Amino acid sequence: MMQKETEKRFRFSKKLSEANVAEAYIELADCYLDGIGVAPNVQEAEVWYRKALLSDPYSVTSAKISLAQIYIRNAEFKDKIPLAIQYLTETAEEDNYDAQYELAICYRDGIGVEKNFNKMLYYLKKAAAAGEQSAIQELSKYKE
Repeated sequence: MMQKETEKRFRFSKKLSEANVAEAYIELADCYLDGIGVAPNVQEAEVWYRKALLSDPYSVTSAKISLAQIYIRNAEFKDKIPLAIQYLTETAEEDNYDAQYELAICYRDGIGVEKNFNKMLYYLKKAAAAGEQSAIQELSKYKE
């Protein structure tokens, strides 16, 4: 995206969020997370994902997965890793393949949970069955 377009996207999302348009919260959080039209700011992204989680029933799954990823991947949120595991487990059990893959990696690496090969395989297989390419690639490492 061109810089003008990204700045316009950010300003539009910001304006909608200030008008309490709940659907804009995820978009604004994504802008902050990915540096779209604004300097990347993971703390600000977390604020807006949390607002989406609390305000917009249509964004709950997306917000939970994004928050879990922020908590797992950023050292300043390490105290929120148990919440990340809770969010991933809830959405994985709703058959969300992104959450299933993320949760499998947590079980593989022992992030917020004890390493558990069987649970890792369980969630990888579910995600792979849904066509999640990263899960398919990861699962191929464990085939005999």
